[in-house]
Amino acid sequence: MEVRAQQGDTVDALCWRHLRRTRGVVEQTFELNPGLAEYGAILPHGLAVKLPEPVSEPTTVPTVNLWDCSLWLNPPPSPPPQRRPPQPQG
Repeated sequence: MEVRAQQGDTVDALCWRHLRRTRGVVEQTFELNPGLAEYGAILPHGLAVKLPEPVSEPTTVPTVNLWDCSLWLNPPPSPPPQRRPPQPQG
């Protein structure tokens, strides 16, 4: 896929806007466009950039179980109590 850079674009911004992700695709974009890094962080307006073809990536969402009682039944061990040094009497 070929896209054009807008004013103030970075490679990360192009990848995010068109592919909705940056992990792994930024590196692929630099591989597809030899010399792209020569332009610096901000790409010139209107520069044609080849992006990798979008690939669906399986997403995993961490879940939280509000009723998980395992910590109530098996709490982590508590630290031993600290002993205080004896106070001088006087």
